[in-house]
Amino acid sequence: MIESANPQFDDELNFSKVTSFIIANAPDKITEFSQSLTNYISGKVNLIWTPPDDNGIEITHYIVSRDVGSGVFYRVYNGSLPMFTDQGLSLG
Repeated sequence: MIESANPQFDDELNFSKVTSFIIANAPDKITEFSQSLTNYISGKVNLIWTPPDDNGIEITHYIVSRDVGSGVFYRVYNGSLPMFTDQGLSLG
């Protein structure tokens, strides 16, 4: 036992070895994705995807980013539904 200057802290501490591990699996990637171009002329596009297998880990949200050029991406959706309508788009 180590001597302490403060008798309040004279208790011994016993540490045990780690005996278990928690292994988390990541959900699969989205493989089924579609877009509806019916509103493309009006500057809208509907994005729809099939939720991937969650591998036992609940999928709480999806993130959709828009590429605005030169490697710059803006987050346009952060939600729990597997669909999003992007608006304000221009041809090209």
